[in-house]
Formats: sequence, structure tokens, C-alpha cells
Amino acid sequence: MKTVLVPTHERQNYIERIVKYYGKYDVNLVIVDSSKNRCNTDFDGDKVTYLHLPKMSFYEKIIKACDEINDEFLVLAPDDDFIYYPSIQSSYEKMNTDKRISLCMGEFEFFHVRNVDHIYHRPSSFLNNNKLMSDSKRVQISHFMSNYSQVLWSAYRKDVFLKSMQLLKLACFENENFIEISIASTALSMGNIFYMNKYFGLREETDEEHWGSRHKSISLHDTRDLDKLHNLHYDEFGNDHSNLIIDGYFQFIKRRKTFSFRLYRYLRSNIENTVINRDNIRQAQEDALLVIKN
Repeated sequence: MKTVLVPTHERQNYIERIVKYYGKYDVNLVIVDSSKNRCNTDFDGDKVTYLHLPKMSFYEKIIKACDEINDEFLVLAPDDDFIYYPSIQSSYEKMNTDKRISLCMGEFEFFHVRNVDHIYHRPSSFLNNNKLMSDSKRVQISHFMSNYSQVLWSAYRKDVFLKSMQLLKLACFENENFIEISIASTALSMGNIFYMNKYFGLREETDEEHWGSRHKSISLHDTRDLDKLHNLHYDEFGNDHSNLIIDGYFQFIKRRKTFSFRLYRYLRSNIENTVINRDNIRQAQEDALLVIKN
């Protein structure tokens, strides 16, 4: 049985939906809810673990939830989105086969609440597994950070994920956009990030402002948070790793403003069916859409 961990806060209207979706599969669903009031949904105790932890921070409740997880691996999933079960299976198989891999990630498809039947893709990754799986830690870190892609909703080795949450709790970043870069840094320092050339899940978009846009983009002006990131990872993994992580990320920020970067994204979005592997996900996509519509 695979483990899917879903954090939520004052969004209990989504809980019934994710329970129905993951209930179709061989999944142990762990929901960690910091809402003021307990969710009144009836859960299948054999497949769903519901933890009501009001007033706990994101990191605190995640760390607490890890105590309930006996699996070597886990998938962190949003409460309003759907991770495709075949992609969960693939990531488990990959991490089980290759002990170097600390995190498996992939691309996402999207739908807008105003038009559920229109599924679209926004290409996000320029990653190359030959470099990500290189024997050189310098090559791995430099390649990932200079071709940065969001990693939060991914499959993890539990020990790597737990360590990343513990470090985030210590850091207390002022700009919460540092959360994902810190998680990626931990995964890179403790192992290898593996990019699966397939769709990992289906994400919901609304007209409301999304979480990342509520915080300013990371810049050189974030001196206190940059110092925290550097010191945190210097203490754990060494000076070289810290410098490579920060230097690589700012290379990415510079690069994404270029015409060639934007042209590549445009071209890729128009040939997405030939770029991303769609094997085995169609049924999972249909399962997700069925739950959304009902």
C-alpha cells in the first residue's frame, strides 16, 4: 500500500473529494488538518488516517503526521489536486530500485474550475536525468538549481522529507517562497532528484490568487532569508552545497527572463503530447474528473 500525505487548513470542503479519489486505489491516505474545527466526514479507518491538529504550523503538523507513517516512501499531495496513481506507483518503483533517489517529481496537468473538461499543460521543467543522476554532487546541484522546478508536491523518501521539514521549522523563513527551494536543497544534499518524464497529477486552478503569488519572488534583497538558507544547509551539508544552491538559483532567475527561455516554453506547450509520457494516466485522470464533477 502506498502512502499519500495531504495537509489541509480551513479547507474541509476538499476532504470528501480527495477521500473518494484516493479510495479507488491501494493507498493509505493520511490527512493532517490544522483547522479550528474537526472535519465531520466519516472515514474508512483501514485506508484513511485523519489527524486533527488545530493551531499547529505547517511544519509542526507535517512532522507529527510522519510519526503515523511506517512506509519508507510517501507522496505529499495538495488537498485540492490529484496525484495520478500510476505515477505514484512509478515513483515508488524507481526509489525502491535506485537507493540514491531522494525525491521523484514530474509534470502536472491543469483544469480551471470554470471549465473542468479543458485539461491543459504548462511546461515547467528543463531537467536532464543524466545530470541529475551524475556521480558529481556539483553537477547535480548546479543543473537542478539553474533549471529550477517546483518540488513540493512530489514523492519522497520519508527520512529526506522529514529532514526537510525539520530544517524548515528551524529556519522560519520570512518569505515563504523559500520553502520549496529549501526542500529541493535538502533532497539534493541527501541524494538525487529524479525527473519522471510523465504527468504526475492534475491540479485545480481558480480565479483566486494562488499561494506562491501571495509572497514576493525570491531576490537578492531577501538578505536575511538567504543567510538562513545558506547557514542552514552549510551546517548540515557543507559550504560548497550552500553556495552552489544559491548561485544556481540566481542563474535560473536570470535565464527565465531571456527570449530563448520563453520561446522554448511556448513551443513545448504546443507539442506537449510528444514531450510528456501519457502512458497509463488516462484512467486516473478520468477518475479525478468524475470525482470533481460529482
